[in-house]
Amino acid sequence: MRVIWVLDNVKGEASFYGKLYTLILIASIRQWKKFYPDDTCVLYCDDLSRETLRLTNTLDQWDEVIRYEPKYKINRAIFWAAAKVEVLSLQTEPCIIVDNDLHIYCPIKTYIDPNKYYVHNIENGKGYYPGYVDKFVRKLSYTPRWQTESVNVSFLQLPDPAFTKQYAAGSIKIMEEFTEMEVPNSQYLIFAEQLFLRHMFDMRGIEFKSLVCLGSGGGFIPRIMTQARLDLHDTEIFDGDNDINYGDIGTTYLVDACNGVGGKVDYEEPHSFFRYQFIPKFLKETTENAYYNYFVKKDIKIDFLYIDAGHSYEDVKNDFNLYSQLLNPKGMIAIHDTDERYQKEMVITEDEKEYYEFFDGPPKFIKELGLEWKTFDFFNTGIHPSKPQSTGLTIVQRA
Repeated sequence: MRVIWVLDNVKGEASFYGKLYTLILIASIRQWKKFYPDDTCVLYCDDLSRETLRLTNTLDQWDEVIRYEPKYKINRAIFWAAAKVEVLSLQTEPCIIVDNDLHIYCPIKTYIDPNKYYVHNIENGKGYYPGYVDKFVRKLSYTPRWQTESVNVSFLQLPDPAFTKQYAAGSIKIMEEFTEMEVPNSQYLIFAEQLFLRHMFDMRGIEFKSLVCLGSGGGFIPRIMTQARLDLHDTEIFDGDNDINYGDIGTTYLVDACNGVGGKVDYEEPHSFFRYQFIPKFLKETTENAYYNYFVKKDIKIDFLYIDAGHSYEDVKNDFNLYSQLLNPKGMIAIHDTDERYQKEMVITEDEKEYYEFFDGPPKFIKELGLEWKTFDFFNTGIHPSKPQSTGLTIVQRA
């Protein structure tokens, strides 16, 4: 295993090195070598650091000493750990990177799977890390809904070089953008280095690629599905060929019988804007026929399933029971129109009463889901009575 230390004299002064600091660094490499003499231990450092360690006769503790020189426009007074991420961007094989004050006192690899990711510990940065409402964070070019949980990277095992480069490139970009904004303190460093890594881990855990939409009034949801896949490629979460249907970013399938139930659709014609612009794989079939004679026969597995076809209890249950069999282990299902309160309180006009269908099926069905499924409801009926409200959406995933 390649194990990395990084020593970057951000001050550019000899006073940067104290005796205690240097002893702690040497103890770190000595302890590692004590337990793992066959690991390739590498030190990346600037010229002044190299000369200082040469004078102490300690350079030979590492198997390799590689010259480090900053290549990015990053304010190192604020982002003093930027060198670690820059070094990670250079790696082409699995590696472990440790802080200079990390010491091991037992053979820790006994407890570590070399094919998995490990961090020092999980941190909750609520109230300390800048959040998504922070004025600088909101100016970043990449603007997901940032969470508060983070990871401490005093110890970091990265088994996949492609992911390592992806993480490093994203972290460096954030540091560069923060530098240009002239952020005031190093809280933005741990945001760019540690919170961003946790975000990458979360995104990697659920990579939705094969997306299936059962029913869709005006084609709004499958449009979002397709655009999301393209956006994930643009932000380098998905890599490879970004062809909408035949590349490496998956495919959007739309199943709709176009039978007039729930309203008339505008994508039945081959030259409709939706089908021309977003190019879904469109099956003009009932969901049951599409399941048996397309998805099953072609052995298609699903990462994200959106159920919005027939709204009777029987229809929703049938769609769920059929298509959930094709769900990948970490796949997710979204069921639309699940807020029972919205339905009960909804007032309709007299002329609508002749054809309006109550969607009691989705709310009834989700109540019957067993312990093998975990659910999350997006309901807002009654929260802000003076604002528009949603018919509800429930996210379902295997427990």
